[in-house]
Amino acid sequence: TYDCLVSASSLQWMPPLGRTLAHLAGLLRPGGHFAFAVMLDETLRELHAAEVAVVSGIAKAATLPSTTEVHAGLAAAGLACTESFVDDHVVHAPSAAALLRDLHDVGATGSLAPGRRHLTRRQMRLLCD
Repeated sequence: TYDCLVSASSLQWMPPLGRTLAHLAGLLRPGGHFAFAVMLDETLRELHAAEVAVVSGIAKAATLPSTTEVHAGLAAAGLACTESFVDDHVVHAPSAAALLRDLHDVGATGSLAPGRRHLTRRQMRLLCD
């Protein structure tokens, strides 16, 4: 068991979140601490809005947890939340293509939501123009 676990922007890719948190709780010693950051359901909302403009009605690329789901998962795992906050981090990219390149370069390729397909080359060109 561990005294402390730390995770940065990875747990949202391990659904279902509640089961992942329960597993991690089992790795902590009694009184241990768990610090983490996750991307929430409103992450990249502007990019999704641009995708909808290109492909009407397209589903979000990834299904990310809401704040409520995170707190419910913590409670179900028996983890006490001592501090929680949402930080809006805004990145200003010169273009959609530049943003997509930056996301790829930091490894934020994510996983597709159920039923979501990758954009076609034509759709990617429309998004990036």
